[in-house]
Amino acid sequence: MNEGSQAEEVRRILERAQFYLDCGLKADAVRHLEDALVLAPDDAAIQAALAGLRPQPATPGRVFDITPKRRPMAGDDDLTAAFAAAYRDRDWAGAADAARTLTQARPDDARAWNSLAVVARRLGNFDVALDAHDRAVALNPAAPGAALARAKTLWEAGRLEEADAAYGAQLPKLDEGGAQYADTRMSQGMIRMTLGGPAAGVEDYEWRWRAGQIALPDVAQPYWDGTPQPDKRILFYGEQGFGDAIQFARYVPLIAARCARVVMPCKPEIRRLMETLPGDPEVCAEKIARDSFDLYVPAMSAMRLFGAGVDALPRDVPYLHAAQDDIARLRPRIGRGGGLHIGIAWTGSPTNGGDWKRAIDPALFGGLARVPGVTLYSLQKVRDDTPEASRNPPEGTVDLTPMLNDFADTAAAIACLDLVISADTSVAHLAGALAKPVWVMLPKVPDWRWMLGQGDSPWYPTMRLYRQDAFGDWPGVMARVAADLAMFEPKGRKKAGGLTRLLPWRR
Repeated sequence: MNEGSQAEEVRRILERAQFYLDCGLKADAVRHLEDALVLAPDDAAIQAALAGLRPQPATPGRVFDITPKRRPMAGDDDLTAAFAAAYRDRDWAGAADAARTLTQARPDDARAWNSLAVVARRLGNFDVALDAHDRAVALNPAAPGAALARAKTLWEAGRLEEADAAYGAQLPKLDEGGAQYADTRMSQGMIRMTLGGPAAGVEDYEWRWRAGQIALPDVAQPYWDGTPQPDKRILFYGEQGFGDAIQFARYVPLIAARCARVVMPCKPEIRRLMETLPGDPEVCAEKIARDSFDLYVPAMSAMRLFGAGVDALPRDVPYLHAAQDDIARLRPRIGRGGGLHIGIAWTGSPTNGGDWKRAIDPALFGGLARVPGVTLYSLQKVRDDTPEASRNPPEGTVDLTPMLNDFADTAAAIACLDLVISADTSVAHLAGALAKPVWVMLPKVPDWRWMLGQGDSPWYPTMRLYRQDAFGDWPGVMARVAADLAMFEPKGRKKAGGLTRLLPWRR
């Protein structure tokens, strides 16, 4: 490598390091600075930057603290085993009883109180949970874990401003290079986006890469910063669930306008669907060659690059489409005319940590079937790990799922329906991306993307949101949905008297 090209490579690496640092990704910035130092070992500026970012020893010779082995609870025995077994089996009432027994037997053990707090939170007993958190914090005030768990409970209880402040109070006590610090910043980002829209927390949300659950790809190519790269291929990849992938696929044509080609690796279940995106992306299998792209950007970071203000979010729908051959195959199963054909879905991925609060008892959808002229069609895919209570559609529902092999099939089914009514699932995102009228039922404290209070969504013009007024009150939500369903008429279908409701999804 000649001096000119070496200097250019150093410059590119330093720009990449600065970008990671601006994102709060300190460890990644250090890694790139170390790469730059290999090429320019005498560069004082790189040496100084590294000295400022690398962990400093607390005392001479002590650079890393070794995490101590787990200290057993005093008298670890059948009490702990009973709690662990109930928690594992999702027997929340049994776990709460076992946790109370633990606190009675070991009132001076912070972990016993934390066990009670976590289960009480899961049951929605937030006052009990917060009292237990307070006991745990008092018993171990130097450890931030108990205080962070308390902040999480404030968040789940809907006390979002208090939760944000509680997380913020712990930040000075945490190691900026550690997963706890990153998780705290990410949590603040999601709380702030819930309160004030994506722009309020999008920068903090970038800390998710250091929180220990997901990571940026280990590649030499740089993270795309949004600047036009007309001769470059940009890797755009889904980072979490199917719903996220569908929601943020809207950015593909915007990225395509700034580069030579968008490379889009996809899971098999979603690949055919993504091939319908505008922007001519190169949709491919998940495993790709390392040299097949020049830059990369994770899907959910696109809103940061293109503007996260509510008015800046891309709202053009549909941006996904169903194939005519798939529609022709599914149409006979659904039929034409003759009442309302309503698709339903009631639960998301069982591995999602928040699915317990967004999942709905499918039997509650039976009330919708009693609305005159309504036929329900299940779009709910059941997995091996789906809880037993969520496995069966309500009585009388037409189950389409044997015909739905991937999301392209589900898109075709939705295209044949008049309306989709869903919990917060990938099916809801898909219906919105297809510009199908879709009603989404949300828990009292929803995921950040739905924000608070409003009955519509800045992400999907054809979406209506139905929110719980009280924790766990799905029957109340379903009663409002059923009342509105009795008045619903599909777009273009005339009411008696010749009047047409042009925008049936708006109140």
